[in-house]
Amino acid sequence: MEAAVNEARETDTGVGLIRRAMMFLAVALVVTVVVVAGLLLIGEVRWDEVVGFIEWFSRSTAFGAIIAGTLALTAAWLAYHGVQQTIRSTETREREKARHERFTTIVTQLASNQPAVRLGGLYAVSALADEWEREARRLISVSDSAGEWRDKERAWA
Repeated sequence: MEAAVNEARETDTGVGLIRRAMMFLAVALVVTVVVVAGLLLIGEVRWDEVVGFIEWFSRSTAFGAIIAGTLALTAAWLAYHGVQQTIRSTETREREKARHERFTTIVTQLASNQPAVRLGGLYAVSALADEWEREARRLISVSDSAGEWRDKERAWA
């Protein structure tokens, strides 16, 4: 349970997305080192060729600029999607908070001694139930659409 809560927090702040990107870069680096070591071991590449490539790479400003630009664009993309994810989760939380506040107000109205206030509470319950039903139908529709796509993918496979 706590792991799910921590994962949700990481997703809300975009930290999970950044961690995945860093993990991808680390794996790419490890794979590169393993491939170069393997090529050295089987004799396909000599050590002086590897050193020569590293020297060329360090002198090549154009190639460095391309790498820096790619990293900058990746960082910008990650930041943008992290912000968008945070905005969506904040909007969802605020919407739910507003619904719960409305529900609390409605319960207070239903507990009132005045018949007119109780009647207003009944109308408010009806409106809130309609809103929750629309939201539930939208979520079910999205879920059904995803299920249909999964079924089509299985049929095509």
